[in-house]
Amino acid sequence: MSEATESLKALAARIHEAYWQAGHAGMALFAPFKEAMLAHGFLDWTRFHLQHYHASYCWEMLLSCPFLWVGRDPRIWADLLRQNAPRPGLPKIPDPLGHHADIVFLHRFAGVDAIAFLVADPRCAAADKAHVVAYFRYFWHHLIASEADREDLDGEYFVPAADLLALQRQLVADCGFLPAAQTPEGVQQRLAECGARI
Repeated sequence: MSEATESLKALAARIHEAYWQAGHAGMALFAPFKEAMLAHGFLDWTRFHLQHYHASYCWEMLLSCPFLWVGRDPRIWADLLRQNAPRPGLPKIPDPLGHHADIVFLHRFAGVDAIAFLVADPRCAAADKAHVVAYFRYFWHHLIASEADREDLDGEYFVPAADLLALQRQLVADCGFLPAAQTPEGVQQRLAECGARI
């Protein structure tokens, strides 16, 4: 393991420990670690977390750390979706790690359909596409924001909703994402359509 990877791993463990001691996420928790996190870069930092930490912790981190992605080229999200592979198939998911938390973040909070993006992307392996669709056919409810989710997007606890709306607009205009379905019926219909295209 490289020195940079060891440094990232140690910093991630330190922040995760602070998270458990505090009993919550939020921007104030992550703010003291901002420069150290930025030194690792968005892709390396986020991909490491998706592969090693709990799904809800991963999306809370992304909501708490807008400095990682606000004002950056929106293509970093397309790169993350492609690089966060291979994704495990549904029967082989032994624990709730964040292998799909990037998709949840983009759909539930940024309001774009990351599943349709991956299914349409020729650079994504067919097996990964099938795994993603199968996973969310079972866990579709993770893709729908609750009223509590929306209340936390206040710019104090989590990123302000306006930053997520700006990200949505960028991803749709610059990267070819579709706006996300926001109802149970709409999500399930879109998943069926994605499954038929694999």
